[in-house]
Amino acid sequence: MRPDRSKLVVIDDLALDEQDKFKWTWKEGGAITLADVGDPRDLDGQHVCVFDAAEQVVARFDLPPGGTCGTKPCWQQTSSRIAYNDPTVSSDGVRKMTLRLGAAGIPKIAFKAQGLDTPDLPMPVSLPLTIELQRPTGQCWSATYTSETVPVNSLKPMIGHTLGAAGVLELTGSILGMRGGFVPPTLNYQEPDPSCNLNVVGGQAREQRIGVLLSTKSAFGGANVAIVARRV
Repeated sequence: MRPDRSKLVVIDDLALDEQDKFKWTWKEGGAITLADVGDPRDLDGQHVCVFDAAEQVVARFDLPPGGTCGTKPCWQQTSSRIAYNDPTVSSDGVRKMTLRLGAAGIPKIAFKAQGLDTPDLPMPVSLPLTIELQRPTGQCWSATYTSETVPVNSLKPMIGHTLGAAGVLELTGSILGMRGGFVPPTLNYQEPDPSCNLNVVGGQAREQRIGVLLSTKSAFGGANVAIVARRV
């Protein structure tokens, strides 16, 4: 999911918790200085919180100040960035976090947690969802993901009802869009329902880099399937 220039990837493996992953990148762009983030090597730890639509915390990742991760200090700080690196993932599964500092347009957050200790999000994830990096003194940097940020389309108006071939044709078209950097359009989509805030791609294809897509199929007799494809 991507609001503006941020990206969120959540993988909750029901069979193998060690495969769980939570990855978040933030590129919203306001200026961030060393004074804003403090010194995490001493007193200013950070944490990443996930809020649901009711603004309730549904997951929290703590990055404690100071400390040693493996044989090296957990935190590194320079004039242009702060970084947390824990190969042992001992705190809430947090593997690493980097916050790049600078003038507007330069700052970036890259956060990754993985493994057994990663906090579980309620699945399936319900939108809107807000991810926020917080400093104990109050500063925070966040991104909110809503249904309006996820493009939705249907190829059926383009290819018709091909019965047994429908699923594979629509999936093929979606993967071709992923490879080509665009979302195929939903033909004949002319009057959006004001009560439905889905981000429907209508009229013409939309240029967009696609990292992951979900293709759902509903067939006669109650046969339903959902297929996830990811760029590698």
